Amino acid sequence: MTLRFRAGILFTTLTLLMLIGTASIAHAQSATLAWDASTDSTVTGYRLSYGTGTGAYSQTVDVGNVTQFTVNGLDLALNYFFAVQAYNAAGLVSSYSNEAMLPAPVPPGTTTISSFAANTGFPLLVGTPVTWTAAASSLRGPVQYKFLLYSPQTGWTIGQDYTQNPSFTWTPGWNDVGSNHMVQVWVRSIGSTFPYEAWVASTSFGVVASAVQLTADVDFPTAPSSPVRWTATVAGASSVQLEYKFLVLNQGTGAWTMFRDYAASNQATWTPTTTGNYLVQVWVRRVGTTAAYDAWAQSGSLSVARTTLQVSLSADKTLPATTGTTITWTARPKGGNTGPFQYQFIRYSAASGWVIVKPYSTSNTYTWTPAWGEEGQYDLQAWAKNAGSTGTYDAWVDSGNFNIQRAPVLVTVGSAFPVPPGTAVTITGQVGDSSATFEYAFYLYSQGTGTWSLARGYSTVNTLTWTPASVGNYLVQVWARKVGSAAVYDVYGTTSYMNVAVGPAQITGVNVDTALPAHAGTAITWTATGVGGTAAPLQYKFLMYSEASGWTILRDWATQNTATWTPTTGDVGNHMIQVWVRSAGSTAVYEGWISTGFFIIQP
Repeated sequence: MTLRFRAGILFTTLTLLMLIGTASIAHAQSATLAWDASTDSTVTGYRLSYGTGTGAYSQTVDVGNVTQFTVNGLDLALNYFFAVQAYNAAGLVSSYSNEAMLPAPVPPGTTTISSFAANTGFPLLVGTPVTWTAAASSLRGPVQYKFLLYSPQTGWTIGQDYTQNPSFTWTPGWNDVGSNHMVQVWVRSIGSTFPYEAWVASTSFGVVASAVQLTADVDFPTAPSSPVRWTATVAGASSVQLEYKFLVLNQGTGAWTMFRDYAASNQATWTPTTTGNYLVQVWVRRVGTTAAYDAWAQSGSLSVARTTLQVSLSADKTLPATTGTTITWTARPKGGNTGPFQYQFIRYSAASGWVIVKPYSTSNTYTWTPAWGEEGQYDLQAWAKNAGSTGTYDAWVDSGNFNIQRAPVLVTVGSAFPVPPGTAVTITGQVGDSSATFEYAFYLYSQGTGTWSLARGYSTVNTLTWTPASVGNYLVQVWARKVGSAAVYDVYGTTSYMNVAVGPAQITGVNVDTALPAHAGTAITWTATGVGGTAAPLQYKFLMYSEASGWTILRDWATQNTATWTPTTGDVGNHMIQVWVRSAGSTAVYEGWISTGFFIIQP
């Protein structure tokens, strides 16, 4: 629009040239304004004023001696009003020009956000997920939500692009430690082309280093010369390289001693040499930082004294267990006279009695993988004694009776159901015990006829490919026995009922092997699950939508249910995948389809 005005000794024209209708990563749009130069030769510059009310200008910018200027940071949901003044070197300033109005693309109140909140308090702990949830409505119909995350380290990024999901979950990492984070939610009606129709932001919040847990492998009091292994556990440690430093305080002398300097291992061993009370600390920091520590933890007061030795016993697997399962028992000492302690493990079998399975040593663990044929009832004892002790033991503990059972047959089916007749279905049986070699037989049951039939006799091949010829419900039973066994079977497993039927093909799901959003150069593979159909094998077609270029075929019709795409820097932006499915021989455009939500490709 063109606005002409008389401004004292100055005369100029204000023309609104362009409104850029896209938003930057923060809630903003831009407007570029231009005006004719004043005909007064004494003019040396211009002031552009604007605000959200007519004649009420909250912002004024001295743009200098130019006749075009771009204003950034405008809110799409508000009307804006602009006017120009000219000034000269003597300090004379014209009155305001006529006013130019930039109306909000969406009338105020069309889309509203009624609530926006997180499910936890602040500051956030590294490694602890937090979920923000918004509630919004629009006079235009259903809405969709977009979440943006601000970090002082990276600026604004898209946390979750537009979907109908009103919630966004973020798990801060160690590199996010700091203050002044913020989350925004943008909302628009479905089908809207506006960047947003309403928005709201959280208050700024901080992220602090995770709590550190410090644990020891012995109970206190412990004896002098008894090694103590300390372990520091930190939430979110897998997201960044951390290093750990261990110190001990002699509470009697008040002296601190470092017993392990900064290193990548989160474990360190401290061997007290004298009785007394101590305190252990661990410092944790990111590799490369110059800080003394990012987080720390300390034990309570620890007593090193000479007392009666005690011992407890625990297993790392739930009992009863199956053959082929590796079980480790750990004896945990408390008290004692002199370390290092010695440990012996004795195992009882209801079939053969007691046997020493690990003679005395300083190792306090015993590991056993019961083999096929060793199923039965057992008991385990750990004996312990002080260094230099000549007794049979100074302390002992019993696990109590436990059972070892034969490993079962785990049966898996390589297809989702229903499937049409003629579909090749792979059924696999596996005995989870590597101590023996097994052979497998497969039996097929038809619910329609109520009969069993041998699908394949015993073989060391543990898979069966079954191609049903007619509709109905079926199941397969897998028998397994150790090679050389004369038993009809040693163990068996059964599938659930498998439905063979004729009907339109459908897509029940599509999975992606890469976390999204992803960066350019990352190979991304989608896998679709198809069911139904009138003839096998099903065919799949993958299409991709890009906000920049629209729909394209990612992979044309084929029996393969996967498609891989490696985006380039030219693909940065929002995308969506759609998968079509149809029966073999079908000429339909598709019989079923599914779409992913929007995802973003980052530089």
